[in-house]
Amino acid sequence: MSLGLVGVVTSVGLGDSLNPTTVGPALYLASTKKGALRVTRFTLGVLAVNLVAGLILTTGPGRWLLGLLPRPHRTLKHVVELSAGVVLILLALALWRGRTALARRELPMQSGHGGSAFFAGVSISAVGGLLAVLGGAGLVKQ
Repeated sequence: MSLGLVGVVTSVGLGDSLNPTTVGPALYLASTKKGALRVTRFTLGVLAVNLVAGLILTTGPGRWLLGLLPRPHRTLKHVVELSAGVVLILLALALWRGRTALARRELPMQSGHGGSAFFAGVSISAVGGLLAVLGGAGLVKQ
């Protein structure tokens, strides 16, 4: 493993520790009823996904999965990146147009139970982790 790759992995890890997709929801949960309990459940959900995914990838099919990644031509890679960017911009515009309808909805967990805090942590970490793994795999494969 090259020293440059170690630097990339380290910087990604440090940046991820300040990940707004986990810090933001945790701050919100801390401001609700039984905030400490909800933050604990959220943190356990994040930990569960990261621990299980890390163990699976390091002890199991990590190298095999990397071998499955294609090495597309530069032009195809740029077309895919550009297409993904356009899709994300369209999604952002759709969300922007529907923001008033979203603002009228009641916030979740108003009942004070907080049972979904764990699942919020799991889902946020699973999606964010999947995107990070795919992006990191692209760096390793190059």
